[in-house]
Amino acid sequence: MVTLHTEKAFENAIEAHLLAHGYLKCDPATFDRARMLDSVPLFAFIAGTQGLVWDDLHAPREVGGDVSGWLGVIVSPGITR
Repeated sequence: MVTLHTEKAFENAIEAHLLAHGYLKCDPATFDRARMLDSVPLFAFIAGTQGLVWDDLHAPREVGGDVSGWLGVIVSPGITR
């Protein structure tokens, strides 16, 4: 017997609504718990909205395609929740 009134069904309904209205589902493996953000969509957003400036700024810090060094520049390590 399947019931619609479960915590998982509620969670799935919320997620489906958010995804249908512009939210992105990201990979939990790329989420930085210490800084509480996901660098993949963050850097995609910055590159997509500030392309020329981003290209000029991140090239010197990028090593082998890894831009994670920018997290320390963008988000202060002193910020706590």
